[in-house]
Amino acid sequence: RVNDSERNPNLSCKRTLSFQLILKSKVNSPLECSFLLLEGPYDDVKIKPVIYHFVFTNENNETEYMPLPIVDSVECNKLLAAKN
Repeated sequence: RVNDSERNPNLSCKRTLSFQLILKSKVNSPLECSFLLLEGPYDDVKIKPVIYHFVFTNENNETEYMPLPIVDSVECNKLLAAKN
């Protein structure tokens, strides 16, 4: 999501991106998951690595929207312009 699904993010000078993980299969027991985002080998977008934790269950199979740990709005605009 861009700017938490703001109606018109083009009018904002401060842009943010957020993401969500969704478990698409059923689990027999709670599945504890730790994950993080890192810079890609050919990417020039600067990301501050952050470790996230979540416990997936059959009733709770998607995480909340979490901010993409980009350094600033300029990096966010680069990522949006690249359409990655």
